[in-house]
Amino acid sequence: VRERLRRRGMRWTPQRRLGLDVLAARPSHVTAAEVVADCRARDPEVTPSTVHRTLDALEHVGIVSHGHGIDGAAEYHLLPEVEHGHLYC
Repeated sequence: VRERLRRRGMRWTPQRRLGLDVLAARPSHVTAAEVVADCRARDPEVTPSTVHRTLDALEHVGIVSHGHGIDGAAEYHLLPEVEHGHLYC
């Protein structure tokens, strides 16, 4: 992750590491609000805007993906080694 960020001229920050750790600890897709809550549980100084920028940065370098769940809410997850799809009926 660090190298991917650097190749794009971005830094590997403690906040980006925290966001990545939080996503890695979740077994499935999570909303940004859940990521914010988990990050703040680990570091109360983290602001929601920092978490949102972190999610955007990680998505920009291809580590995180976001989509919309059946209820329309944006959901985030780490990209797996093998691509997968989402099917809603």
